[in-house]
Amino acid sequence: MFRKLFTVMLLLIVFVGCQKVDEPSTNDQVDVDIDTNFIDAQNSFGFNLFQQLAAEDDDNIFLSPTSVFVALAMLYNGADGVTKDEIAEVLQIETIDLAELNTASANLLNVLNQETDEITVQLANSLWINEEFEFQDEYVESLTNYFQAMVEQIDISDDVSIEKINQWVDAATNGLIDEMVDSLPPNLVAIILNAIYLDANWTIPFDENQTVEKPFYPTEDSEKTVPLMTLNDELFYMENDDFQAVQLMYGDDAEMGMTVILPEVDSSPDEIIADLNLKNWSNWQDEFAEQEGTLLLPKFTLEYEVNLNDPLIHLGMGSAFDERADLSNLIKDAENLAVSEVKHKSFLDINEEGTEAAAATSVEIVEMSAIDGPEPFYMEVNRPFIIAITDHQTNALLFLGAIKDPA
Repeated sequence: MFRKLFTVMLLLIVFVGCQKVDEPSTNDQVDVDIDTNFIDAQNSFGFNLFQQLAAEDDDNIFLSPTSVFVALAMLYNGADGVTKDEIAEVLQIETIDLAELNTASANLLNVLNQETDEITVQLANSLWINEEFEFQDEYVESLTNYFQAMVEQIDISDDVSIEKINQWVDAATNGLIDEMVDSLPPNLVAIILNAIYLDANWTIPFDENQTVEKPFYPTEDSEKTVPLMTLNDELFYMENDDFQAVQLMYGDDAEMGMTVILPEVDSSPDEIIADLNLKNWSNWQDEFAEQEGTLLLPKFTLEYEVNLNDPLIHLGMGSAFDERADLSNLIKDAENLAVSEVKHKSFLDINEEGTEAAAATSVEIVEMSAIDGPEPFYMEVNRPFIIAITDHQTNALLFLGAIKDPA
């Protein structure tokens, strides 16, 4: 069952799609078979990006690999030459052609977008273009048909355009992210945007009466007081010499879940993150089994923002950000285009009832100047830990985080 939770991960990310779709409906869900190779590729991208961020940042990290992947997949549709090759390598999709990528994108959106009494998931895409430019016809056709992207022209000299973009992000994330853009550069050509929103109730909720203030240790030499929620039940659990881990389900049918990984006292999230790859993750999944025990988990809210330029350059996507960029399939009659910024913002709230999370990714494109039960377990999450939220039907890695200081 845990294997269904993540095929290997993390995203978060991940598309699906063995079924061919010519022009998918934006209303009717597509009944798809899961392409595990495609899922593995996207989850591998999620691991790689997460590792890059962890290597550069010693604070909390919380991102949506799915959001970043979708945004870059939309950029990929407009790229050519070495830039297209580099994006494909970074996204781990070298063996997947563009038609397959777009079909998988359509399937992912149709499968993930859902709303029940217990779980709401929304993914939305939009394209914003300087009114002095025009998208390539094939590019717009692909992104509206497969990514369900809204397209709008804007006057980059008018602050109203900033308000429109931020209002779109605000609506797409249910008010959790309201200031994605603070200014528009004078050489702006276009902005590609993805937003994802999750609101999910635990299958087994925590009892508010059992939430207590207890110590949390961000480092060996520091201590803070945080509210720890308590759950006594039979849960999917595993442990090894390096960490304990538990899986918490969402919804009446456990359609989604969160995995919490707690490194041992003499270890750290960074050591676990360094080992995150498809093989290790798959092996760990095989070790999960239902077991009675007690979980103490921090109740907290956090916001996260990061510029992804350097991490993506380090992963191998350098040409997109300089004079080597080839985005000729994106804009008509435009030269010297390049990506100026890939920004990611996210929000996370974990409480007794469930989880609310959102993320948005923007890709800003500018015109450059030419250049036996076992014993009951006890797991008190009172030190830095890792979380991952995935969709079970697609194995898409929706969110991934390293929580080093929930206070």
